[in-house]
Amino acid sequence: SVRQLSYRELNSLPGFQTIADEYALESSIPEMAPATEDLPLYIRLNDAGLLRVLAAFDDETLIGYMCFTVSPSPHYSKKIASTESFFVKPDYRKTGAGLSLLKMAELIATELGAACFLVTAPTGSKLCDVMEKIKGYRETNRVFFRSLL
Repeated sequence: SVRQLSYRELNSLPGFQTIADEYALESSIPEMAPATEDLPLYIRLNDAGLLRVLAAFDDETLIGYMCFTVSPSPHYSKKIASTESFFVKPDYRKTGAGLSLLKMAELIATELGAACFLVTAPTGSKLCDVMEKIKGYRETNRVFFRSLL
């Protein structure tokens, strides 16, 4: 099942830190590592309605989560939804949990007036492979990274 939660609730769930650590290992950009969660910022963004939080469960066991934003795009004069984080434990990736998270996020984004939903995926990742196969999604941009540190 998938539920919308506050970031405070997600962060306090048993097993969240383990999943967050797995996500960081799988998707971190080496020059940005280690991933260091800014809990107060996550909470402020969530409390302000700028960050939405979903969690996937197998019974009461947390198996994945997604955080996404819905914000105006000055370039297009429309609201755009975009993932901030999206992770499902490897043992649950073939259960449909990720697709359930994505579908609920799309529904919420639509209700909030978003014109589109952008999913970012690390180059060469399983998520990248999966997104290429999901009907309605297509690659539109590439992101290029340069460390300034």
